[in-house]
Amino acid sequence: MLPNFLIIGTQKSGTTWLLEALKTNKQTFIYSDEVHFFNKNENYVKGLDWYESLFDGVTNEALIGEKTPDYFQLSKSGLDIAKRIKADLGEIKLILIMRDPRQRAISAIKHQIRMGRIAPGLTLDKILQGKPDIIKKFKIFEYSKYDLILEYYYQHFSKDNIKVMFYEDIKKRPDHILSELADFLDVENEFDISNQDKINSFNKSKFYLYINYYLPLAKRIALKLDRFIKPANYKLGEKSNSILNKEFKTTLDYFNTKFNTPKEWR
Repeated sequence: MLPNFLIIGTQKSGTTWLLEALKTNKQTFIYSDEVHFFNKNENYVKGLDWYESLFDGVTNEALIGEKTPDYFQLSKSGLDIAKRIKADLGEIKLILIMRDPRQRAISAIKHQIRMGRIAPGLTLDKILQGKPDIIKKFKIFEYSKYDLILEYYYQHFSKDNIKVMFYEDIKKRPDHILSELADFLDVENEFDISNQDKINSFNKSKFYLYINYYLPLAKRIALKLDRFIKPANYKLGEKSNSILNKEFKTTLDYFNTKFNTPKEWR
């Protein structure tokens, strides 16, 4: 069977937490890994039969879904993700978690540092003020232009079938947000998050980050020692704050006007 709902975004906004919560609902089957079917041509050419085979574990669940936050991006080079989803799956339900676009951009930079893709000696200020190549390569700003991406999805899907939630609300009121989601998906509000970890946070030390970047073969040892060392603290200067405020002014205005956004967005 093919999915009837997708978690399409956004990156660094709590989508893994949501996936784990959905796993606890007996009416829901959700694939454990990110599939990247609609956004990567090398997967899309495998065809719908291959995609459908990922959900062979479905028994009697009413809802079938998967999570790939990279589905929430602008159309590039003829790759029209929303159009592909609509053509292959129809008017299904789409779930979005959005985070203050400035904070999502910062979190995305930290994620790339943690993954060993950006040198840990670079500060946030150096990256935001003097490394446009890094910003472009990892689409740091692009993935936070929610207004443009959402309007792109609205061209293909009914607004009633796109559930927009906010990361900041999930951190404060997870049970309330899951109740809203249950109503949207038309399932019983039977989620168990009692044993679930909090939403992922940046918790790696500078020691681990340097080893991971310069001596990746030793990162397993570094990881064992890392729990005894306090996490790295990447601070943001006033000029970088101004850059982010300017970069995402249109996005913030759009959502603060059209949605009941958390106070952190305002």
